[in-house]
Amino acid sequence: AKNVVYIIDHKESNDIVRGIDINTGKDVWSYIYADAKQSNYGFSRSTPTINEDKIYIISRMGLVGCIDIKTGNGVWGGYLDKNLNGRKPTWDYAMSPYIDGKKIILVPGAQDGCVVALDKSNGNMIWKGGNDAPGYSTPVKATIQGKLQYVVFSSTGVGGYDAANGNMYWFVEWKTEYNVNSAQPIVIGNSVF
Repeated sequence: AKNVVYIIDHKESNDIVRGIDINTGKDVWSYIYADAKQSNYGFSRSTPTINEDKIYIISRMGLVGCIDIKTGNGVWGGYLDKNLNGRKPTWDYAMSPYIDGKKIILVPGAQDGCVVALDKSNGNMIWKGGNDAPGYSTPVKATIQGKLQYVVFSSTGVGGYDAANGNMYWFVEWKTEYNVNSAQPIVIGNSVF
């Protein structure tokens, strides 16, 4: 974005969100947070999401962060497990944040909110829906049979959640070994692959 590449790196006991100048290879800024847990087949899993003048991240341990893209300073943050009662999957959180208008869509996998929509400017709850544990893929926005929704691949299946309020429209069970549902759903017309 604007000649800067954004990655989540790891060094010693910290994750480092780095903004790297594409022309010089030097850091424009870095944002550091602790991740002292033992490697679980590596560290960071998700891709940062850029929206307007902010960058949004999810760490493998469930830290959700909103960072000012110009300065690298944190704007707000919280944890999918501690703040949203999420259930961290076996191989840690892997999905990326999905931004839709004023909302950030996340999949903490709580019993009282598999999927949540937060206000992207401050992290406040807008709605939550479903009760499945999380899978490993990023939600997808789609209109299926005329209904605007987020398609989410959770630990035991794939479902559609009303974009306005989080109510579940549909759910199809899809059980895999160790609940590894990691492929991002592809929506074509009214079909989900």
